[in-house]
Amino acid sequence: MKMNRLYAMIIGLSTLFGLMGCSTLNTGADPVVVRAEQTSQIAFSLIDRFLKWEYDNRAILPQDVRQSASQMRQHAPEALITLKTLTKAYKKNRTEAGKADLLTALAVVEALQSQAIEILAKYSKDVK
Repeated sequence: MKMNRLYAMIIGLSTLFGLMGCSTLNTGADPVVVRAEQTSQIAFSLIDRFLKWEYDNRAILPQDVRQSASQMRQHAPEALITLKTLTKAYKKNRTEAGKADLLTALAVVEALQSQAIEILAKYSKDVK
């Protein structure tokens, strides 16, 4: 039962990521800001769920999964805080340098998010 919810979450988030790329923006909305705000919310939930899953199943997961989770525990909080901070700063002062910084932070968080999805997709079906 627990894994069925996990599969549903993975499929749902994958679908959401696809829809985010296809959705229309409100008039005047900055696509970079919208993407950063959406990613921030989704990534936090997904990474939190992944880390809980890894913790609950640590004894039976391979070493590389435990190492990935450990690295994520070290880097994800700072990456998420940085993304939120740079999003707020860019909303106040929309410079090209600010946009570049925001896109870099966004790429870091998206990479962490993708890593969590890949691991969950690969290993969650084997874990009860």
